[in-house]
Amino acid sequence: MNVYVYIDYENMGKLQSLPSIDGKYFVFIGAEQKSVPTSLVLAQNENQIEWIQISGNGKNALDFHIAYFLAKHDSEENVLHYILSKDQGFDPLIHFVNQTKGGDEFVKRIVTLEDISSDSSACCNNSKRTDDESFKEKRDIVLKNLKKIKSKPKSEN
Repeated sequence: MNVYVYIDYENMGKLQSLPSIDGKYFVFIGAEQKSVPTSLVLAQNENQIEWIQISGNGKNALDFHIAYFLAKHDSEENVLHYILSKDQGFDPLIHFVNQTKGGDEFVKRIVTLEDISSDSSACCNNSKRTDDESFKEKRDIVLKNLKKIKSKPKSEN
């Protein structure tokens, strides 16, 4: 299985190296980006890295570029997509894509590169969801319904 990692460099910054993966890194840098660590540039010999410098400035401009590249690669088979960013604004898009794909985690937001190695064997071969995921969904439904209840018991009996 291939792994594509879309890196929000403006949001993450200070990355010094990229671990070797079976796939590709897409590093998104802002239009005003002044510098990138030499170690990241030299890592291009070891890993497949595509540098994308966005044009123009604007709120969430870099995020929209990441969303575009994610959509561009969406139809590729056996690819697990990661968005490396602390920006939780990606989460609704990720949830939508995963639901559209049948509930499996085809896209995941991570905040450290270490999360890739612990997770890259999961999913994307149209595998069935685990019992743990099913339990979480059912739990969320129960909690949502409990919050709707206006009267609550006065005691445990």
